[in-house]
Amino acid sequence: MATASPVFETMFFGPLAKVNNNSSNIEIDDIEPDTFKNLISYIYEDSYKCTTINEMLALFSAAHKYMMQKLIEKCVANIIQQLTITDAVRVYEAMALYEQKDIQARAMQVCTYCRS
Repeated sequence: MATASPVFETMFFGPLAKVNNNSSNIEIDDIEPDTFKNLISYIYEDSYKCTTINEMLALFSAAHKYMMQKLIEKCVANIIQQLTITDAVRVYEAMALYEQKDIQARAMQVCTYCRS
């Protein structure tokens, strides 16, 4: 995990890891279990199972948190591929948090196209 993410590397081997070495557990409580399973699956198997845009957005967010650039890129490609009018506003708002202008522009195109 440490080789896949600089954040995990710091958690396991950085200065705070030495302070917290009384416990062998690291608690991750800000990511849903299914999203974390997908993150781990990507790290060890280079695959993940996201069937909805919400799952993909959650994985994208986790990839950002753990600074996993290749996973971010895969999520972006899948979000663009799965983008529909139903999800366009949600995707637009989510991508604003990460300054993903390309996906925001694509979401706007979907909205504009469907309004015409």
